[in-house]
Amino acid sequence: MNELALAASQSRLGSLFLWMLYTVDELAYVQRDAVDIERSRGYLRALRDAIADDGGALLIVLIAQPDGAESQNTLREISRTLFAELGIPTIDPTDLLDPATDFNPPPDGHWNNRGHARVGAILRECFHMFMREGGLHHCGS
Repeated sequence: MNELALAASQSRLGSLFLWMLYTVDELAYVQRDAVDIERSRGYLRALRDAIADDGGALLIVLIAQPDGAESQNTLREISRTLFAELGIPTIDPTDLLDPATDFNPPPDGHWNNRGHARVGAILRECFHMFMREGGLHHCGS
């Protein structure tokens, strides 16, 4: 992961993405006050705009466990609200996946190969939509 972070931090988009990732991650563990949320909003706006300036579109895929902790569920709702406010398409496949067949057993709880394949199919459809329509306005929520 350190090599990935180093490589990503050497580009403007990568740096913005890493800052946004760290900021959103912090919201799960620190006080969720207006300053933290506004900082996240600013990072997301900058990331969205930088990607749009390069002719792309930002699509967020939320990754959560099917039986997420309260802090994780709260973070998910805060994140979804921010993404909606900023007009960033978001895919939350948690409710689309079957907890019995699409996730690794606890304590891992992340998607297994079948779950990844199902999420991959959703992303593939979004990619095709972007290529056909030039946007992601019908992809995600």
